[in-house]
Amino acid sequence: MIYLDNIGLDNIIFHCISAFSATGLSIYDLSLLNVYGKFIIMILMFIGRIGPISAISLFLLEGKPRSDIEYVEGKLML
Repeated sequence: MIYLDNIGLDNIIFHCISAFSATGLSIYDLSLLNVYGKFIIMILMFIGRIGPISAISLFLLEGKPRSDIEYVEGKLML
């Protein structure tokens, strides 16, 4: 993003960490970013929101059935 927009490296690092942690903090007007910078921030926000492990398993284990799942059976007394 530093090659795409003329903002400092400290601002880029701050926004990437803020997007990944889904805090929503901003010290730079993100509407001034170009399309590529906005796309990178959007992907970081998405991965930070669903969680890194969930994102990796979503993309790597897509379509593979899991046979090792066991469901607990029992009686529930109300």
